[in-house]
Amino acid sequence: MKFKVVKGTDTFSKLEAINKKNKECNKEALTLVESWGLEKFGIDSYGVAGGISCVKADEKPKGFKQVGKKNQGLYYPKANNKELINQIKALTVVSTNEFNECIGFESQFRGLSHYRYFGMITRSDYFLIDIDNECDYTPREDMLEILESEYKSLSK
Repeated sequence: MKFKVVKGTDTFSKLEAINKKNKECNKEALTLVESWGLEKFGIDSYGVAGGISCVKADEKPKGFKQVGKKNQGLYYPKANNKELINQIKALTVVSTNEFNECIGFESQFRGLSHYRYFGMITRSDYFLIDIDNECDYTPREDMLEILESEYKSLSK
């Protein structure tokens, strides 16, 4: 299911606010990672934005442990590295529930698939929303359902 949410609607305002918070959370996390002398990070595993689930580095940073596969170069502070772990815990995170509430979407299982949140493309005058067709979802009244072809055209 594809939807367009246009500027001036209540849902647009909610999406605009959550999008702003997403950017602020990720900026906050990046600033922290950069203070450690690193440049890349993975967002919190249980959120949509913010937090840190790992950092990416060519070599294992001191006080970190490897997470993921060895060739991925992903690391997280060791359990005894309390200072860094507390810094990570203090970061703001946008939860999937907070994100989903903007359009009334609920996390759900369909068969073997878990749909935690919806897809969103941001433009200045509208948002594009992508929800898998298998999901049980009723759009808000101010959301316009659009064809796949229009979605592809608008998302370029």
